Amino acid sequence: MRKALFIFTPLLLLTLLLPSTREVFAADAVTAPLEIVRSASEAILGRVIADKALIEKDRTHVVNLINEILIPHINDRIMAQRVLGEAWKTASEDARTSFTREFSRYMVRFYGQVLLLYSGEKVEYSSVEKASQSNVRKVSSLISRAGEQPIEAAYQVELHSGIWKVTDIIVDGISMVNSNKSQFKHLIARDGLDKVTSMLETRNNRPFR
Repeated sequence: MRKALFIFTPLLLLTLLLPSTREVFAADAVTAPLEIVRSASEAILGRVIADKALIEKDRTHVVNLINEILIPHINDRIMAQRVLGEAWKTASEDARTSFTREFSRYMVRFYGQVLLLYSGEKVEYSSVEKASQSNVRKVSSLISRAGEQPIEAAYQVELHSGIWKVTDIIVDGISMVNSNKSQFKHLIARDGLDKVTSMLETRNNRPFR
């Protein structure tokens, strides 16, 4: 498997850790997604700063933080389904569950490496747009970097069963879901879904450094 399945550069990858959700119901379908993204960003980055000494001693602590704060609030099943595309339709439920589990574990480890790059970048949230589907919102933001152009990042947040959760991240026009979809499509066509899931599991079982 390739060293990285994402096509984002390290600076752009920093934005992937920013969005997440908490259990917010649809009382306000405009401000709720914005507040979700903002509050989750503050929560995870605040813990990274507070636990800096512990993370320096044991990097796996950052994985624990992600599992605690971010992953429970990301709709990993929808993301996995969209990443697999046509392969999801023909896969058994066991195969879908296995891939979703390993894809989620892969994201945790990937986000962990990104969190280690955090150096106090400022995030400003600019707007919330309604998509064609009534349960989808796009939260736009700018990530400032000293002496460089800001990064444009947008977060797709969807309402399912009364709870808003992140289902995609678009950085400078590049969709995280779509970029992974193209990568996995090639791998699955070559090796099959079961083998790709097995390769992900092997990768995920390596020590986190």
